Amino acid sequence: MSINWLCGFMSADGHFALHIRKNSKFTLGANCYPIISRSQDGVSLITLEYIVSFLGAGKVTKDSHNRTTYVYYLASLKNIQHFINKIEGTDIIGLGQSTRFCRFL
Repeated sequence: MSINWLCGFMSADGHFALHIRKNSKFTLGANCYPIISRSQDGVSLITLEYIVSFLGAGKVTKDSHNRTTYVYYLASLKNIQHFINKIEGTDIIGLGQSTRFCRFL
């Protein structure tokens, strides 16, 4: 696996978003954090597990008990920064979505 492959894999069907969760502890009643995720069928679970190993960050969980899909995700600022550091300075054509999300942060 290379960072080029990973960026292409994430660009193809990865999700870069802000997750908003209701939380009464905060003044506005919610908190917001960035998340990067990618789903795969259980047949390709090894791919998601290898991404965790390659990046040294993130988690793989089953999408839901009645589905055969799994999700790789990063959901903390520390892990997102780790991801950004991995791709920063890499000359990748078509980095697209990953780059735009990192600039947004």
